[in-house]
Amino acid sequence: TRVGRGRPTDSSPTADDPPRTDSTHGLNPEPRAMAQGEARVRAFMALVGERMADLALTRVLPDLRVRMAVDGVDSWLISVRAGVGSVELESAGPSLSGPAECVCASTLDALERIASGRLKPALAAVTGQVRLSGERRVLAHLKDVLG
Repeated sequence: TRVGRGRPTDSSPTADDPPRTDSTHGLNPEPRAMAQGEARVRAFMALVGERMADLALTRVLPDLRVRMAVDGVDSWLISVRAGVGSVELESAGPSLSGPAECVCASTLDALERIASGRLKPALAAVTGQVRLSGERRVLAHLKDVLG
């Protein structure tokens, strides 16, 4: 409804208003929100990297390579070779050091819920919150590193 001199009484857009592009109106996400999401992903993967550097966790693991892709951000290669773990950002495309046995793609929200124990990995895979390809059992070896 309009009151007085034709000004709208609420913040509803009119035909004369330019389209809104902030995240509060469900159109394009705000660049700041995207940067915050990317920062959260990088912090999460840094934590995984710290855990992979812990020889007490990785020395008992078999050699493995898992590609972890986080929707809209980047992908990382999580690997263990001779008991030494590492995490590398794959911003320039897939690693040249070989293919991964398993590829896991997900949103950051789903990964955080799995890591905190609020979401079971099997349920996440069945409901499509996590998409897996390749040797899925390889992920079972990383449960202590990811969670």
